[in-house]
Amino acid sequence: MIGTAAADLASVSCGRAEALINHATRPWDIEAGKLLLLGKATMLEQRNGKPVTIYSNGILHQVIKELLIQQKHH
Repeated sequence: MIGTAAADLASVSCGRAEALINHATRPWDIEAGKLLLLGKATMLEQRNGKPVTIYSNGILHQVIKELLIQQKHH
């Protein structure tokens, strides 16, 4: 993360970043940025039971998702 979740989602939306993996659960942390996102968003539950959300332009989304799922099982 470079700044706020909303600013980082703006970076994904305009192509400066490929993806954001975020642990924020408060709507005010992410909702403004989600309005800009034209890609994909997937929420996963991590080993500690807390959610993590992947936001991406869609290109690397599946690869990131698989890596996080593998990490959860190890």
